[in-house]
Amino acid sequence: METGVTLSRMLEDLAAECGETTNPNSRTHVRSYYVRLLQRHQRQLWQNYDWPHMRVWRDVNLAAGQRTYAFPSDLDKSRIEHAYIEWNRRWLPMRRMIEPPDYAWFDSDEDERFNPQMRWYLRENDEFEVWPLPSGNNQVVRFVGTKDLSPFVDDADTCDLDADMIVLFAAAQVLARRKSADAQLMANQAAQHLSRIRARIAPKEGFTFLGEPHSESNVREPFGPKPVDYTQGA
Repeated sequence: METGVTLSRMLEDLAAECGETTNPNSRTHVRSYYVRLLQRHQRQLWQNYDWPHMRVWRDVNLAAGQRTYAFPSDLDKSRIEHAYIEWNRRWLPMRRMIEPPDYAWFDSDEDERFNPQMRWYLRENDEFEVWPLPSGNNQVVRFVGTKDLSPFVDDADTCDLDADMIVLFAAAQVLARRKSADAQLMANQAAQHLSRIRARIAPKEGFTFLGEPHSESNVREPFGPKPVDYTQGA
């Protein structure tokens, strides 16, 4: 999978696949359209599939008594898999969402503090809240999720997914709009290329840790007060 290819080179490749000259000075009138096509197809492919190389983690240091923090800017907020708190050299899962009954245990408005933190909540202003308030400065929250796409506007910007895959899908759309006889052939090539890449990155087998099969039963459960089920009657 060839990532990190510049936008200028991908524009040349797209022009070649569409049977056009690769001279950038001769296609200034379609550059904006081609850039948008490449952007959209990369984003669609990024949204539709899980890409192992885009799975990352980001750490945020907590401060004593501080309630909210800036959420990592390069993580996709809708694709956060886990959040952990470091405590005594162990990473413990945190539950997502803070509910009003939680503050009966430790009231953040009253500056009630406790370590480790048990819950987190994403606010509307790209900040997240932790609960309870940290009682010290040595806590770290680790988010595990999918990295957002890098900027892809200027000629020197680079792609995050396979360049050929993006170009082939974009070329198929250009040729289809022109009602070219090659449109379906290009679409088939794009689909086949995607299938080959997905097959190569698919996990082949499980793994063991210290002789124990990895399974959901080996994962530590989040701790702290259990969520209240308001659907059940008293």
